Amino acid sequence: MRVLLRSIVSGLATRTRLGFCLAAPIALGACSGLIDLPGSEDAPQVYQLNAPSDIESAYGNTDWRILVDEPDASRAIDTDRIALRPSEVELSYYAKSKWADRAPRMIQDLMIQSLENAKTVQFAGRGPSGMNAQYLLTGTLDAFHADYTSGKPVASVALKLNLIDQRTGKILESAVFASQAESDRDQAKAVVLAFNEAVQTVMREAVSWSLAELDQR
Repeated sequence: MRVLLRSIVSGLATRTRLGFCLAAPIALGACSGLIDLPGSEDAPQVYQLNAPSDIESAYGNTDWRILVDEPDASRAIDTDRIALRPSEVELSYYAKSKWADRAPRMIQDLMIQSLENAKTVQFAGRGPSGMNAQYLLTGTLDAFHADYTSGKPVASVALKLNLIDQRTGKILESAVFASQAESDRDQAKAVVLAFNEAVQTVMREAVSWSLAELDQR
């Protein structure tokens, strides 16, 4: 009798496990439309800005060594998302589009590349670091968004820079560089091209100012 009971219980357990295994795919299929599986969404379009390559310098080759710190920025633009301002009190982001890096880090890299493209300084690199450099550029990225308040999107970039003597820690000079460029279309790629134009203007002016200040030291 005990053997018979064990056989019945074993058979019920087997049928229960089998029923669960058969039912599981049905349940998964019923719920699959409600679950966003990894990789199921469209990949965002990634955009990279370019440093100006045609920067002219009247100073020739020098022994100036300068570090560029990552600028501070508000949380709204300290991101790899492309910011837009539909009104004076709103800030949003383009869908399915992003920068190749966080905006402040991208500006830091562009400033270093722009200094190198001027072919004047002996060294330009990330700061602060252990490099023996006389000067450090710090700053604040005050604006980095597409402004829609006038109707058409306008790329707006504003960067404040401080030139610091590394030996004394003293701020030698400060300046603000700002530029705007209107996009010809309300479309992410066209707006990014406007950003590229505005950023290159800011980089040229910032490099020109930096070299002139270094020449006075």
